[in-house]
Amino acid sequence: METWGVEGMSPNYLNRRGWTRTTLKPGDKLTITIRPMKNGEHGGMWVKAQRPDGEVLLMNGEAKD
Repeated sequence: METWGVEGMSPNYLNRRGWTRTTLKPGDKLTITIRPMKNGEHGGMWVKAQRPDGEVLLMNGEAKD
């Protein structure tokens, strides 16, 4: 397991697009796609994530199955 720093949009922005406090919970398993940091460190900007059931979570609030 590795620890990565991932940035996303503000809670206010996400809330207006349908995200809630329970959209992501501690322990949720996700496969995350990011725009990596230019310096090569473990981190980047969140692009999308996929849950094991196939649900896709996007920073713009859209969800696709």
